[in-house]
Amino acid sequence: MAERGKTKKTRTIRGAFLRTQALFLLLVVGGFRLLYFLFANNFYVYQKSKLMKAAFEAVSSCTSLDAETLSALLATYEDANFRFKIVTEKDENVYGTGIAQNLGDMESSRPQDWKKLYQSDPEIKYSGTQIILRGKIELDGCTYYVRITENTRSVGSSFSYTDAFLTALLGLVIVVGLLTMWVMTSRMLRSIENINQVASRISRRDFSRKADESSRYREMRELAESINRMADEIQDSLVYLEETNHILAEENRYKEKLNRMREEFLANISHELKTPLAIMSNHVEMLQCMEDQIDRDYYYSSLMDEIHNMTEIVENLLELSSVEQGLENMSLAPMDLSVTAQRLQEKILALIQRRPVTLDYQCEESLIVLGGERYLSQAMENYLTNAVKHVCEGGRIRFRLARDGEDALCTVYNDGDLIPEESLERIWRSFVVLSEDNEDEDERMSNTGLGLYIVQKIVLIHHGSCGVENEANGVRFWLRIPLYKEQENQDISE
Repeated sequence: MAERGKTKKTRTIRGAFLRTQALFLLLVVGGFRLLYFLFANNFYVYQKSKLMKAAFEAVSSCTSLDAETLSALLATYEDANFRFKIVTEKDENVYGTGIAQNLGDMESSRPQDWKKLYQSDPEIKYSGTQIILRGKIELDGCTYYVRITENTRSVGSSFSYTDAFLTALLGLVIVVGLLTMWVMTSRMLRSIENINQVASRISRRDFSRKADESSRYREMRELAESINRMADEIQDSLVYLEETNHILAEENRYKEKLNRMREEFLANISHELKTPLAIMSNHVEMLQCMEDQIDRDYYYSSLMDEIHNMTEIVENLLELSSVEQGLENMSLAPMDLSVTAQRLQEKILALIQRRPVTLDYQCEESLIVLGGERYLSQAMENYLTNAVKHVCEGGRIRFRLARDGEDALCTVYNDGDLIPEESLERIWRSFVVLSEDNEDEDERMSNTGLGLYIVQKIVLIHHGSCGVENEANGVRFWLRIPLYKEQENQDISE
């Protein structure tokens, strides 16, 4: 098998073309030369025999066999190298082409009965060196004997020279044909080798070189064009796959981050539920042990507060579960984020209508993103409700939605207390909010809250980013969502 494969590899297109060309020329020219060698002499004799019979018929048709008439009649045939001898029954010369010898003497093989060789129906014989026609005619009661000959020695020599010439011509034609085929195949193979080099580069993911489409052969041009189109499509496919792999890697990172957040959430909820349960257990024990010696109303009120805290935790937990389940099943579609933001304005105005707070609300139009409208609306609403909670009396809330490069940038600012620098990262955790009424850092961070945690999850699912910054007189929250690009989305869908 290995030897067979090796043999196949040594064969080339040029060699196949040259072998085919040599065989074709050998068959054509060699066949012609063989046909000439086998049949040229016989064909010559056949044609001359026909002409001799025509000459005999011409003589037979004459009404007078005088020398002048015969000379004019047979001049054309004599030009064809024919020699004529016409005699009477007594072997008296009537007409001869440079032949003085008697006809009986000419038929030296049968000098006595030479007349028997001549018949009314002429007979033609070929001896190898000459063609002879013998016949007799009857005219005015007299019998005339006609002998027409042609010497073929010179013709045989011509045949020999022609045969040698054809042999030499055969060799010359084969050499010239092979050289011509070599030049033609070199031009053709130059295009094939160029295409082969390009294909080899494509196999190594090198698309820097294109196949030459300027070949003089239409098939080579079409093949080069097809190779170039294939290279472009492969390159586009590889770019698309790389982009898709990048997107998948990003999504995997998002999912890992979400899983970490979910684990952190479970740890936080365990802690948040453990604290009120411990307080409630302690209060119940105090009520059982101390009976009338304690302020029951205080303990009952404290129990109700803890129950309220647990209820709020459970409600937040249900809300988070609903959001997470919705995000997992969410289908992304093009949506106008500007329209969604404008709908929130009325809600926020209703929340601050009885407070001395100013709302500065500005939205740029036609900001199309790929996302879930319900969840992006919730993310912006969480920012706004957070700003309403923390804005100072007589302060200002500023909402901006605008294009920023290839993203839609949403910012929500409120006048009020700044967030401590060490807490800027912690506020995105689940069950963490800032309490403005307590100066102790741990107490200010120990309330239940999921608003910013949910915002972060929604933004991550939409391949965006979010953050918070302290400004001179307040806090600014922001989120970025990539703008929708229709052409890229079509490529991905295809």
